[in-house]
Amino acid sequence: MNNPVLEKTFFPILRQFVDKALWMPVSPLHSTIRNTQEHIDAEEKLAIETSPMLAPLSMPRSPTQEYVDAEGTFAIETKSHVNTTVNAEITHLREQNVLLAHLLGLERTKGERVRDKLIGRVSGLLTKFTATRDRELEEGFGMRM
Repeated sequence: MNNPVLEKTFFPILRQFVDKALWMPVSPLHSTIRNTQEHIDAEEKLAIETSPMLAPLSMPRSPTQEYVDAEGTFAIETKSHVNTTVNAEITHLREQNVLLAHLLGLERTKGERVRDKLIGRVSGLLTKFTATRDRELEEGFGMRM
């Protein structure tokens, strides 16, 4: 490819960039900082010098590209809305689980109290029944205590 503009602007910058990228540093920290800054400068210089060459390549956007971009934006907004809704629902369900766990504890305590009352009543009934039976047996045998 014989493009005089590329040979004059792009290739010298590219060669300079590659030469600096392949250079081995002596002091790791200082060399890394210096090389990073030189690479950034070279990239900025390359971007400035190649932008006039790339400008004619940018074409007006077609309706299809605009539609695809609009759909992409809509998809991103929809995903964001879905994530917000899902997070709100997760928070609501966690709060509901805490409440249900509390109610379960209350019901367990209430069940223990009811069980204790029932056992007390059954025990009382058994005591009355045995006392009545013993008394009736004693009266039946003529033994009175």
